[in-house]
Amino acid sequence: MVVRGGEAEPLVLVSFLAGASEVGLTKKGASWYADFYEKGRRVRLSLGPNKAAAEALLSRKIFERSARKVLGRDVGFFPPVVGESEKPEPTLAEVADQFLSVYSPQYHGPATQAFYRECIKRLLPFFGRLRTSQITEKLVADYVAILLREGCKHRTANAYVLALCTILSQAVKWEWIEDNPLRGWHKLPSGPARVRWLDAEEREQLIAACPDWLGRVVRFAILSLMRRDEIRYMQIDQIQLSQHMIVLKRFKGSQRALTLRSVPLLPEAEEVLREQLRVRHIDHPWVWPNPATGKPADLTHLFEAAVKRAGLTDLRFHDLRHTGASYLAQAGVSLRIISEVMGHADLRMTQRYAHLAPGSTLEVLKKVGPLLTSKKSKTETAAIKNL
Repeated sequence: MVVRGGEAEPLVLVSFLAGASEVGLTKKGASWYADFYEKGRRVRLSLGPNKAAAEALLSRKIFERSARKVLGRDVGFFPPVVGESEKPEPTLAEVADQFLSVYSPQYHGPATQAFYRECIKRLLPFFGRLRTSQITEKLVADYVAILLREGCKHRTANAYVLALCTILSQAVKWEWIEDNPLRGWHKLPSGPARVRWLDAEEREQLIAACPDWLGRVVRFAILSLMRRDEIRYMQIDQIQLSQHMIVLKRFKGSQRALTLRSVPLLPEAEEVLREQLRVRHIDHPWVWPNPATGKPADLTHLFEAAVKRAGLTDLRFHDLRHTGASYLAQAGVSLRIISEVMGHADLRMTQRYAHLAPGSTLEVLKKVGPLLTSKKSKTETAAIKNL
């Protein structure tokens, strides 16, 4: 039997063992693992973070097994010894913990990490104690049915299942499981995109219900069209007032490719920032810090409290972004420019604001209407083509 030790010289061990495949010694995360098949069943053993100690422990286990076999005690390959046992198939809770603590911090930004934490918090009560092989598409369908009966929206249920699918896909890459049971999962229809925006009266009503600094956040969110977490995690060095813009940095994809997005600043947005910079704590890098913790302020709960005080309903922080985009559309700004300002990857995402444009479609139809109700001459036909 040969034990492979990664790029190091192969470790050849003499044993009396028969019936087990070649053993691979590989590193996953911070620990070394022995990986092999015995009687058609895959076995993985955790051997600790130190490679030399892992090789020594593996050698001792093989020696003990061989000695027991010679003594006539057929207790199986790598039998349990005091304080040591074969690593069982992980539960979803164990996979999720590895995902949140090791994978997500390397490949996701703060907002995406928060998204997965929230989803996992909702998934664990149902799936947490299950072994990964026990999670089936039928079981997930039952889970979704429960969510819907409890009033969960299709879009939210899809988000939870997407998070579960991503975690299981990563477990496949880690070779913790053989296949992802949700690989062929079909999302629930989510219906038309939601658009809720504030009119002038509601806007002033909301700002009046906010503390001064939160009122500045609300005004800035409407004027900049930035996302909640882009505002929450915005730092001083991203602001370029001389260029009238904010430069947002984002790492995208598994290769952590750095992308930049420039957000143009209106004079009114710059004034809001100047007000905030005059009163913020200078020992924090964040533009909107929590004075008590030094961390970015929790905008969601504070905003929800202000909405309640203002007596408004069906309003989320993200609707401030919708509000700013709606104002631009009503002012006649093209959807292409709105899409660029909002950082939309696809112009179709901006189409939700098309109906707010100031009668663009109606104006065209008014020009065509008289031509459709009269005899068409060559001149009229040319006029139609030139519209």
